[in-house]
Amino acid sequence: MKPNDDLMRLVNQLKSYAYSELIGSNILAVYGKTSSFAVISWSKNLQEIAIKCNNTTRKWHEAALIGLLSHEMSHTNSACVSETATDIDVIKRGLGPYLAVERILTGKYEDHIIQNGKDLYLGYSSIRKHLSKHELSQLDALLTKMRLIPKRRSKQHFKHHDILVKQDQEVTKIRVDGYEFTTSFPVNNIEISLLEKGDMTFVYVNGGEIGSY
Repeated sequence: MKPNDDLMRLVNQLKSYAYSELIGSNILAVYGKTSSFAVISWSKNLQEIAIKCNNTTRKWHEAALIGLLSHEMSHTNSACVSETATDIDVIKRGLGPYLAVERILTGKYEDHIIQNGKDLYLGYSSIRKHLSKHELSQLDALLTKMRLIPKRRSKQHFKHHDILVKQDQEVTKIRVDGYEFTTSFPVNNIEISLLEKGDMTFVYVNGGEIGSY
């Protein structure tokens, strides 16, 4: 995959500003075809990290891209065992206003419940409650600049927000909506797609089904 210059610039800025623990990691950021807004994968010890943002996000404002990339980079924190913990990590790093903008564009004004209520992505309204007065002013200034009015019934382009892929000993673990699947394919040689059939989601790796939920 060829890195995207604009995404790489944002990733490097985020490394310097908020993710100093990843400065030694080789992060590749690209646009591509995905079944979610983003897919992040990493090898053992975080030596190699890849972030693929869906092609639709090319049209996003930079602030929203920062929010999306921040969420993906926070996944690499071993303490972030859930999507909620990952969002809180982003906010603690001072990136909450950008995360809030991203949630507006992904149709998450309210919390997005996953895994039958066991986990959730924080929605725009919940994120605001975690922000300081300065951060709220920063967020409102961003929204004014973008001419963006938050709506409770925003359009959501994808059912699934993101996909996490990580090397764990001799296997590769994939997490979608809080559900985890295992495959023997190495993390750097994997293509994931999701297929919706009724209320079921089927997970495919390199063209073969590995599970459903």
